[in-house]
Amino acid sequence: MVARGVPRSWLAVVGVLGLVGSLLGAGGGVTPAEGKAGEADNEAVYSACVGVALESAGLVDVVGTFAEDAVNCLAHFGVTRGRTATMYDPGSPVLRWQMALFLSRAAGPAGIAL
Repeated sequence: MVARGVPRSWLAVVGVLGLVGSLLGAGGGVTPAEGKAGEADNEAVYSACVGVALESAGLVDVVGTFAEDAVNCLAHFGVTRGRTATMYDPGSPVLRWQMALFLSRAAGPAGIAL
């Protein structure tokens, strides 16, 4: 039912504004999830990085960092290597060809045939 003298378009605008306002108000101050440096957003359920896979790969520049276990595990499975025998250089950018190499090396231990 339309009120006399009020065009339908105005009623539609008021209805949409009311709906949007109610949806915005329903958020209750919820903020989006944020990742924190050095902390996993979601923990993995299973891990191949146990036992000998966590032994030091001899890459001294990752010792004591949050990525130490991950780098040692990836080196154990042959997915990554250091820039030298003792330096990983974690601050250096990963180029596209390097990422392709990581993924192809990771396929074997994951049971994926390329």
